Amino acid sequence: NVPLCESLDETFDPEVDEESTEGKPSRTYLKEEVLALAKKLGSLSDFNLLCVDTENKYLTTGFAQEIATCAHGRYYALPTKTMDGKAIASVTHKVMMAEDHRHR
Repeated sequence: NVPLCESLDETFDPEVDEESTEGKPSRTYLKEEVLALAKKLGSLSDFNLLCVDTENKYLTTGFAQEIATCAHGRYYALPTKTMDGKAIASVTHKVMMAEDHRHR
């Protein structure tokens, strides 16, 4: 997992993350970074998020739901048996079309 600063060719400062180990960001830091970005994106008037959760429903962390909630987006959990790429694309398309019709 890579913090946003490294994606921007900046160096991660472990002092900003009290849980940092070996100079790398902690899971908590990365999670908070993603949720903060989701909140910023969700505040944009022309931004719509569809978060398709592919985690096993028995082992889920709930993180996809949190992202969708923070971004004021839509959350859809795929049934475990539909994990192949075609099924994911099909369900995503159906949900997006339903969302599009809802906003008309």
